[in-house]
Amino acid sequence: MANEVYVGGVQLDILSGDVSHFDMTVRKHIDGGGGWLAYDQGSHHYQLYITSTTDIIIRYHN
Repeated sequence: MANEVYVGGVQLDILSGDVSHFDMTVRKHIDGGGGWLAYDQGSHHYQLYITSTTDIIIRYHN
């Protein structure tokens, strides 16, 4: 089973090996005050508005 990422209830298509990088990027962005975050993943380009109250779920599967 692949790792999963949900932001605001929407599942993002993040490659399983890049989930930890996405997690770190989002945490740093929130620590910096949040706002718009551009994140590129392969052919997908995400523009996410992230705040400290945004629901972010990251599921790591072994």
